[in-house]
Amino acid sequence: MVRNLFLLILFVLCLCSISNAQVNVGNGSVLDAYQYNYINSASTTVVKSGAGILKGLVVTGGSAGTIVVYNNIIGSGPVISNFDSTNAIANYPLNIVFSSGCTVVTSAATKITVSYI
Repeated sequence: MVRNLFLLILFVLCLCSISNAQVNVGNGSVLDAYQYNYINSASTTVVKSGAGILKGLVVTGGSAGTIVVYNNIIGSGPVISNFDSTNAIANYPLNIVFSSGCTVVTSAATKITVSYI
């Protein structure tokens, strides 16, 4: 039983390869793999330029402040999300499409991980 499971895992690993944030499966299908950006300072961070999908934000601590996410490659424009991180330690699933880019502005040294495609 364990041997069969090991062989199955080995077979799946042989069929898959990771390249340019995509997972190529042996049958020819392609699955996009999420990427991430970790922020831990008061800053304006361009997470991704161009179109994509913002999977979500994970706030793990740091200093209290505001977190604003823009559909842009600068820290202004259409707002995707805006919240106070005072008591915001949590996972925020968003799954939101952005067209111009994704920029995160943090007003304090909040520890945040942004996942996206």
